[in-house]
Amino acid sequence: MTQQNNFKETLTKSKSGVRIYSFHTPVHSFCLSLYIPAGPMYEKSIEAGYSHFFEHMVFRNVNRLMSGELYRELDKFGLTLSGTTYNEFIQLSICGSPKFFNKASEILTLALEEIVVTKEELSGERERVKREIREDTYSSTIDALSQKAVWCGTSLSETITGSVGNLSKITVNKLKKFSQTLMSRNNIFFYLTGAFCEDNVDFLTSLVDKKELPLSPKRQNLAPVPPLFFKRACEVKAKRDDVCKVKLAFDVDTEKVKKPVRDLIYDILFQGDTSQVFLELSEKNGYVYSYDANFEEYLNVGVLTLSFETSKADFSKALEVVKDIFISLRENEEEDRLALAKVPYTENYLFILDDAEALNFNKAVESHFLGFDYKTLEERRAFYEKVTGNDVKEGAKEIFKKENLTVSIKHKNPEFAIKEVKRIFFDGNF
Repeated sequence: MTQQNNFKETLTKSKSGVRIYSFHTPVHSFCLSLYIPAGPMYEKSIEAGYSHFFEHMVFRNVNRLMSGELYRELDKFGLTLSGTTYNEFIQLSICGSPKFFNKASEILTLALEEIVVTKEELSGERERVKREIREDTYSSTIDALSQKAVWCGTSLSETITGSVGNLSKITVNKLKKFSQTLMSRNNIFFYLTGAFCEDNVDFLTSLVDKKELPLSPKRQNLAPVPPLFFKRACEVKAKRDDVCKVKLAFDVDTEKVKKPVRDLIYDILFQGDTSQVFLELSEKNGYVYSYDANFEEYLNVGVLTLSFETSKADFSKALEVVKDIFISLRENEEEDRLALAKVPYTENYLFILDDAEALNFNKAVESHFLGFDYKTLEERRAFYEKVTGNDVKEGAKEIFKKENLTVSIKHKNPEFAIKEVKRIFFDGNF
């Protein structure tokens, strides 16, 4: 058995205070990521979409600093470079063979350089992102309808890409000013996972030491809480449509329901062939073929969602089944289901060592955005092991109640659908 004491998170700081976390694992590749607290959560309404646009421009700037040779260099050394903007952070990652770690470090740390761009270059990228927005069909989905309802009046009701109108107003000066608020030495951090040595960490640190970075107010992963959070009053949003789609969204107090309990509740309900929603909604009754579930989590609050498409004839019956599942989880300790849900966390917990990218993302997000801190995977395993059936029951009581519920619907007869939702969830015993 591999000794877990050999695999733990360590912290190194640059001279300016930039944090560099590393977690060595016995694989044949490394993943180095730069995490930047950014995204819709931190944007003012006039800045919606700026973080995503900044991510695009970082790639352009790195390529410029490399005299247009970025992508050729990546191919030459077998490296992959990627970037993603989330609601609360930007992740820039480079992965490859440890043989070329230093080269990868040189490339990724160029993201710390000031963005230098001409008006023509900015205009070209702006038009490219505008096309991305125009081609995106998200605004017409039930997910967009739910997002607007759940996060109404806050920055999280905005999409990551923003609007064409906002992007039209981005100038070179606005982009530079905005980037300075993001690249703060006390907010950004690096995370390194997989195969590397101490010399690699030292080399990365030496590169970061050379960068001059601004200092901005500390950003915490605290979501803006709408006035109706935890105080929903028959929140039902509906649109007329030929298809029948439903999305249930529950407000969650993530300070009361801790991360391991949240994960196990989610898995009992939604993950695998023994999950309650799969067995009852799909396998047993055939009301749906598939469903989507998600847990949007922040340091203070979160939203647990379930969405599915069903027939108009099965609409009410499917909702009744879902309601009964939630009630059952509130009222019973479900020890057998809990034991099954624990297996990935307590028996298969070392599997993540085999995937440097997955470990990088999970560890960075859990420990450094969600406050679920652990140094070794054995520590993480112990947190899940000690969760009891009563913990799950109490967590379900905290989550699954009508004052936390927002329902979004697409239905050919929205008036009927709204009445049924209110009858099932808001007028009954839920």
